[in-house]
Amino acid sequence: MNKTAPNPIGTYFMIKNLLITSFFIFLFMPAHKIYAQNADQTDINVGKAPIVVELYTSQGCSSCPPADKILGQLAQHPRIFALSCHVTYWDYLGWKDTLAHPFCTDRQTGYRKVKNARNYYTPQMIINGNDEFPGHRSGKIKAAIERANNNPIKPISLSHKNKQTIVAGLPTLGARSNYTLWVFGYKKHHNENVQQGENRNRKLQSTNSIHMLESLGKWDGRQGMKRFDIGKTDDIDGLVVVAQINGYGPIAAAGRIEF
Repeated sequence: MNKTAPNPIGTYFMIKNLLITSFFIFLFMPAHKIYAQNADQTDINVGKAPIVVELYTSQGCSSCPPADKILGQLAQHPRIFALSCHVTYWDYLGWKDTLAHPFCTDRQTGYRKVKNARNYYTPQMIINGNDEFPGHRSGKIKAAIERANNNPIKPISLSHKNKQTIVAGLPTLGARSNYTLWVFGYKKHHNENVQQGENRNRKLQSTNSIHMLESLGKWDGRQGMKRFDIGKTDDIDGLVVVAQINGYGPIAAAGRIEF
């Protein structure tokens, strides 16, 4: 069951989107049949362009661990930039998510407004800022990756000095002038023994959990260089920079660097 976020009317709960038996068939298939560790052995043609996969999730959501596991599988592909954004609105259920940040809730809210969605939920997966769907649905994931492959985004090159000063090489994106540059800082792996709430007594694993999210401002889509400082990097293993139309629209370019 996907969990919709609380709103002024009350808490919504989505109908189950996938039979449990079908899900477990998907979950326990050999990795090379789903999202292989080896990029040359997958039945999904990722292509040469980067693909940004955002998962909105929570340690307090009982339907999120399967999607978290799938995101971990996706992250093994070198051209998939998988990001796990933990929201805050399930903390009232008895467990305060140790990875949750208000900026994740705010970003998901931004997507909801742009997409004119009635509400938001977990686990929600968004690919290249376009397709959104429950994060455990393998068929939706494959179809969205194929669509992203047919509409490739541009690469952004990233380099760093002492893990603090970052230089982004921005490509030419055409005539648009309404791009927003976002930078995500993430931690590759995190394990948490949940003591309370819906996932009580479970050990949860998170991949590429976001610890930092900042706007680098507007960009006109012209080729150039962008320098910025990220400060301390103790909790950060890597960065993803994206150029997004109107802040929360389609992602037009992306780059990643790991330390």
